[in-house]
Amino acid sequence: MIKVLFDENLSEYFAAGLNQLQHPLADDIEVTSIAKEFHKGSKDVDWILKWGLQSGIFITQDVKIVTTKQQALLLERHNIGVFFFKTTKRLSLLGES
Repeated sequence: MIKVLFDENLSEYFAAGLNQLQHPLADDIEVTSIAKEFHKGSKDVDWILKWGLQSGIFITQDVKIVTTKQQALLLERHNIGVFFFKTTKRLSLLGES
């Protein structure tokens, strides 16, 4: 199974919607969010350690996560692949509540 985790800076509803869309395909992909999988406000160090045990992929807008040495080392040590979404400021604001 491939597990995909969306960061809190991306909508948890978007992650849930993607999970529902791919579910009928029965291709063993689960899409979730930090808010659902762990809890809102989870520290990066905490969820990285737990997510690393699940061999999952991480999607975020936060480039700082790989420029912060401690977090970058944790992601690498736990073999977490990271994908970055880059949006315009206007699109980012539309996703915020």
